[in-house]
Amino acid sequence: MANDIEKNSLSELERDNIALIRRWFKEVWNDRRIETIQEFMSPNIVYHVEFEKIEGINSWEDGIYTAIIKAIPDVCFEVEDIIANGENIVVR
Repeated sequence: MANDIEKNSLSELERDNIALIRRWFKEVWNDRRIETIQEFMSPNIVYHVEFEKIEGINSWEDGIYTAIIKAIPDVCFEVEDIIANGENIVVR
């Protein structure tokens, strides 16, 4: 993680985006709060997976989220690092 000096050099946008990413992994994946998906995603999301396109938040929930939870019921994500550069965020 970034040390205190690096954290202080982040813009407000970068700090907000980091908080959103942490919340996404904690609430959606680790706490299984499906209502957070509704809060974060557009109802008109278009998600491209290999050779298909998934359209709409309900399709994403059923086709991606629920499928992963069913396949790996104890899945849990640990965010080890986040790099923020303006609007761009990288998570490890």
